[in-house]
Amino acid sequence: MSEGKAPAANIVKLADQVANAQIAGAQVDPEHFYPEQQRALSYLRRKGTELTTKALAHRLEGSLDALEQSLGALSDEQARRSPGEGWCLQEVTDHLTLSHRPVVDQLSTLLEGRSPEGGAVPAHLISPQPLATPWPAALEALREVHQDLRKLLSRASDEISQEATAPVVMVVRCEVSPGVWETVEWEEQLDWKALVAGIRVHNLEHLGQIGRIVEILDVPSVGN
Repeated sequence: MSEGKAPAANIVKLADQVANAQIAGAQVDPEHFYPEQQRALSYLRRKGTELTTKALAHRLEGSLDALEQSLGALSDEQARRSPGEGWCLQEVTDHLTLSHRPVVDQLSTLLEGRSPEGGAVPAHLISPQPLATPWPAALEALREVHQDLRKLLSRASDEISQEATAPVVMVVRCEVSPGVWETVEWEEQLDWKALVAGIRVHNLEHLGQIGRIVEILDVPSVGN
């Protein structure tokens, strides 16, 4: 996906770190990256690594607020109603909570100037029984993760080193041959600002998904 169409797929780091990337466990030379991956590198460099902490926090806050407002407008029935194909809105919420909860720990460690131990958070996370949790509790769990992110960013500054990195799985739609698009996944090391930018674009991707589900379900309350 290009940054203009789906920036949330572009959770990647600087071009000079691409040599550490992996696709299907194989080392990838930056010369072999698809154009969509290169644009993703540029996006995260400009909107993450090179951005001021104040601007970075403001952009993340906007995505957190938008998620909370959209999801907070849902009733239990609306949140759990199937759109016919793919996740329902509570399942999207569950995915966001599971994906970003461990990222809070990664970010906390990076802000201390250390690289976190352990591997990357897997893509496409979802609980074994995501609908077993009452909707209000599922929504509150996401809000708690958001609050943890806000607290960390409130203590961050441009003086914090960006040398430490954390592993993140990137997912990008690429045109692998003329007219043929495939999802490419690989692992990349992100500095703390790039990680925050990655959280934001992941939020934006799922805000788009929420909007599509709401349209399918004809839920007028979301966003009103």
